[in-house]
Amino acid sequence: MICNIRNIVLVVILTFFMISCKNELKNDSDFIEKLSHEIDEEMPLISESIIILIKSDNKIYISSIRTLFEEYSKNYKTKYSFEDFIDMVINDNMFNKEQMENISVHNFKVDNNIANLYGDKGLNYLISEYCEKTNKNNTLFLKQNLNLEVQFNIMYYFFKNNYFLLEDDYEGRFILINKN
Repeated sequence: MICNIRNIVLVVILTFFMISCKNELKNDSDFIEKLSHEIDEEMPLISESIIILIKSDNKIYISSIRTLFEEYSKNYKTKYSFEDFIDMVINDNMFNKEQMENISVHNFKVDNNIANLYGDKGLNYLISEYCEKTNKNNTLFLKQNLNLEVQFNIMYYFFKNNYFLLEDDYEGRFILINKN
């Protein structure tokens, strides 16, 4: 009888431990700091191409560092530093659905197939299947033969692994830059 109770307690403890280990992906503080320093108020187009992807309510919202800076300047500048604001927006679900729609240009439903591939096989698998190497060690191109929704779902996992996301207007493809 005592062994059964110990086994049950052990199973409950292990279950809570496993659940607590399965946290949502968060960008690290070094990445947040680098991202927050990419804005230049005097040259608004410089930072426009840095794509920010935020997951909320089973959707991935597409924004930019410039759009977030404008929101910060209008409504949050007296309350937070830009770095803290970025951290709260991308890591702590600071905005409700209406606010998310105001700071994003579009959103897509989370693709469970991509989420499962990432969860089971990791980022290296996404790199080998969906990316092309460039002549720079820290830079990849996302393959162009994917529909836009799939591309943004894949890029979300790169973003959460501290990659800057850019769109090359000249070549019409997405660039993924490892900032680790």
